[in-house]
Amino acid sequence: EYLKAAEYDEMLFRPLAFDFENDEFAANVDDIEDYTQKILYNTLEENEKAVYKAIYDGYMNFDEKTEDLSKYEVQSDFAMDINAYVLSENPQIFWADSHYMVTPDEKDNAKIIKLFYTDSEATVKNRKNELEEAAQELIDNGKDRNDGLFDFVLYLHDTICEKTEYSLGRSQIDENAGADDVILDRHGSCAGYAKAFSYLCQMSGIP
Repeated sequence: EYLKAAEYDEMLFRPLAFDFENDEFAANVDDIEDYTQKILYNTLEENEKAVYKAIYDGYMNFDEKTEDLSKYEVQSDFAMDINAYVLSENPQIFWADSHYMVTPDEKDNAKIIKLFYTDSEATVKNRKNELEEAAQELIDNGKDRNDGLFDFVLYLHDTICEKTEYSLGRSQIDENAGADDVILDRHGSCAGYAKAFSYLCQMSGIP
């Protein structure tokens, strides 16, 4: 069931009323990690949101698998969609492998989702800090231009395109390319470009 247009518009555009002279515009990692403000999450029913949370927490904690999801009674096929929701609107989770495995229960509801990763937790910790610092620098440069919201977003887009060489990146798999490949290493695939742009926008408070 689709959101009513007015509700969707309010959800999508509410964060866009910036004051470029206000320090609150600066990147805030706590905001980007608040999945309850993400658009796709808010299209879900309560039991589906619980599955989203379990998947999100699993990736953030580097768990090998989610908790038992049977009690939420979400069909396996849709649980796979929810996993895609988590990864598509949370570009800060750049260490998630695009491959995963869903184990169904006897009713074909998702029971367990096995999660995979492209990097170790130790590697990710250092790279995450580097990514946040590099993103903050790009955002500050765009903010200093004081050209308005559209030009700020255009600046982020153009900077990514101008400074990035197209390649599959470290993973050699398009779906596994992350925002970190583009922002830190200056190369990436289609997925990497998109995730980098999404990451910078969300770090700036733009959904």
